[in-house]
Amino acid sequence: MKIKIAFAITILLGISSFSQTQKDSLLRIWKNTSIADSLRANALSNLIFNEYQYKKPDSALLLIENLENFIQAKKLVKHQADALILKGNVFTVNGDNLKAIEYYQKALKNYETFHDSKGITTALNNIGRVYKSIWNFDKALDYYNRSLQIAIAINDKTSQSRALVNIGNIYNDKFKMDEALTYYTKSLELNLELNDKVGESITLQNIGLNYTKRKEYDKALDYFMQSLSISEALNDYYSQSNNLIAIAQLYYTQKNYPQLIKYSNKALEAAEKVNSIQLQNRANFFLYQGYKALNNFTKALYHHEESIKFLDSLNIAETEKRIQEIEFEKQRSTDSIINQQNALKQKLVFDQEIEIKKRENKIILIAFTGIFILISFIAYLIYTRVKRQQRILEQEKELEIQKKEKLLKEQELSTIDAMLEGQEKERKRLAMDLHDSIGATLSAVKLQFNHLAKNKDQILEMEDLFYKTSTLIDQAYAEVRSISHLKYSGVMAKEGLLPAIYSLAKNASAQGTLKIEVQDFGVTHIFDATTEVAIFRIIQELITNIIKHSHAAEANISLTQHKMMLTIMVEDNGIGFNKKTIYSKKGMGLSSVEKRIEHMDGTLDIDSTPGKGTTIIIELPLK
Repeated sequence: MKIKIAFAITILLGISSFSQTQKDSLLRIWKNTSIADSLRANALSNLIFNEYQYKKPDSALLLIENLENFIQAKKLVKHQADALILKGNVFTVNGDNLKAIEYYQKALKNYETFHDSKGITTALNNIGRVYKSIWNFDKALDYYNRSLQIAIAINDKTSQSRALVNIGNIYNDKFKMDEALTYYTKSLELNLELNDKVGESITLQNIGLNYTKRKEYDKALDYFMQSLSISEALNDYYSQSNNLIAIAQLYYTQKNYPQLIKYSNKALEAAEKVNSIQLQNRANFFLYQGYKALNNFTKALYHHEESIKFLDSLNIAETEKRIQEIEFEKQRSTDSIINQQNALKQKLVFDQEIEIKKRENKIILIAFTGIFILISFIAYLIYTRVKRQQRILEQEKELEIQKKEKLLKEQELSTIDAMLEGQEKERKRLAMDLHDSIGATLSAVKLQFNHLAKNKDQILEMEDLFYKTSTLIDQAYAEVRSISHLKYSGVMAKEGLLPAIYSLAKNASAQGTLKIEVQDFGVTHIFDATTEVAIFRIIQELITNIIKHSHAAEANISLTQHKMMLTIMVEDNGIGFNKKTIYSKKGMGLSSVEKRIEHMDGTLDIDSTPGKGTTIIIELPLK
């Protein structure tokens, strides 16, 4: 198939590149001298069109020269127009519109000589595209309509689709949005009918541009994304770059600068792959605008210089000078000069802004440095003050603990003194009872025995004396039992140990940070002094541990007597501890508590979990 079919595709939007396999296949055909010359010429034409005219235009010109020499040598006169179209395409890519029109016109005459209708539609479309690029819409529309009429006459739906979308572009640029959309819709219908993905991508992009001008940005973005998806599937980097530039311009209009930068970078990457100076220029321009808006002046300056560099590469000034030779380009030339002057003014303004920003940044840097030093100094003062307050709090806490420990020690001494004093009072009372009661009775018994000794010969009185003596002995026995079982039952528990424990809990709760409650159930046992002191010290040690280590707010102590077993339970709602490591810690006092309990043949059970408080149960056998 001749290359002329492919040329109907819009040059500004491009077509997808061949795969490496197809490229190699075209090269093999071109180099195979046993194949027909026309097929070899077609292979080289397709290779230039798909692999070089957009990506490597300079190399494309060299290959076109080889193609022209081959065509001339082999006298393939019908292929001369194809080579001329390729040359026009390359000059269009390079921005030399005067040269492009020159070669397209030569190709058109060649196609007309051989009555090649398909070739004619291609040439007409390309000429119209150049006139559109220099804003001569009337001439562009004339060439597009001529191309459309010929395409309809020969029923070439692909060429019809291209002509329709080009006509739509004219109306779109004239801001006749509805007319433009009508032509785009007809073109898209043909694309879908032909399953023409390249044409579909082109039309979708132009519909997106139409909705952009309508300021219907959501719809525009949707069509751009559809077009981009197709061009990515086709590996068509030229079309990708055009879509990405359109999306970037949309975000630029919306002042969405992060998205503008994102898509401009993608567009620049795609433009570099096809070596398009125009697209690289636009991508760099949008990057300059995005970074400038975000105050990233380093990157903004870089992309501004890149944009100017590509603008210079396009040799706009020389192009305008040549175009001035054509009558319809006089006004366009003036506009281009104004644009270049505006660009120069923009650069001067930008340079001034950069200089101002540099000075501002320097001032800001100095200010921030001063502020940083001031903040650092204030932070240091705050830090030292906080550390000092922490030390004071720790010292106060330590003093509080020492105060409580001293209070508990004093309580211990006073309690032991009270116990000893109570026991001393018990001994004195016992001695008085023995003296006043039993002593008097025994004295009476002694008198009876003395009387018996004196009156042993008086048998009549003997029986009466024995009876009275026996009565006195019984009375003494009863008094001893009374003293043992009535007067002293439970004295030590009720009047010694329990009051001491209640007093201990009351004093420990006096500071307000810890509330200790004591409960006793049926504790009536008589304890000796050693046992009382031992039990008191066990409970005292456990309270001390709660104060020093548990951080508890509440604690409960219960003493329960069941038959000959005393159960002591001490609970708190503190932080708890790990039972595996508790005995390795110094100062906890549990080892001394355990030793006291073992000495009294009792048992100790500890239930504690970090964060859930502690429960200690002690069981002591009563003797």
